[in-house]
Amino acid sequence: MSQDLLRTVEALLFASPDALSAERIKSIIPYAGLREVRSALSELAESYDSEGRSFQLSELGGGWRIVTRKEYSKLIEKMMHTRRKSRLSRAALETLAVIAYRQPCTRFDIEQVRGVNSGASLSTLLEHELLKITGRAETVGRPLLYSTTENFLSHLGINELGDLPNMAEIEALLTPPADLLATPALPEERRKMFLEGIEEIQTLLNQEHELPVEETQEEESVEMDRILQDAYEDEKTALEGKTNVVLTKEAEVIPLHPEPVPATSEPGEE
Repeated sequence: MSQDLLRTVEALLFASPDALSAERIKSIIPYAGLREVRSALSELAESYDSEGRSFQLSELGGGWRIVTRKEYSKLIEKMMHTRRKSRLSRAALETLAVIAYRQPCTRFDIEQVRGVNSGASLSTLLEHELLKITGRAETVGRPLLYSTTENFLSHLGINELGDLPNMAEIEALLTPPADLLATPALPEERRKMFLEGIEEIQTLLNQEHELPVEETQEEESVEMDRILQDAYEDEKTALEGKTNVVLTKEAEVIPLHPEPVPATSEPGEE
């Protein structure tokens, strides 16, 4: 392996703010083939490991990045303690979790799971490039479909969706202790337990990486919210056409043809 190619690949990885795929590196280095680039990446990774470097070459979100090793995370965090820690809001995290495990899905699918309006959260996640619009569903109204991005994988420190915790691990996090199962929980308590479980999932997935913060819902993009609202109206129209009902914003179902109310006679009338 040419030392010049190794140094060039290493320089590109060091200077890039994002993960670089082998194909992207090949497009930058005209004299290198794809096989040579992949060999260089493997050799660099083995070299960092064998020499005991404080950093390593990791494949994240479909690309390669030079990252520090886990054992130095506490010291690095201490050095950078003045930086503001930013995290997603609880609403955005719930929305992101639903999409991660059910993608591609529509806004209506998300709100059926969460039970509340998710327009602001979707806007935030799209702006931070954690979500992307991947097309439209083949249903009446053609609602938008949402999926996670490579940036989402990179923030979580994983290379593919298959690296996410499986359902058994999630159930273990969400299952309350045996003594709590003896008496049924009230609806508010169940919601609190669910939210606590979501936070534990975030901790499990986000041990080394910080997610962007959702500053305020009022600062969301007006244009993006309009697009999302139009898609939501399309979904409502499609559902009303199938079920012959009208949906209110509070998701109450009102029949289009209500039963007639029997007339009542006033006292003294025959």
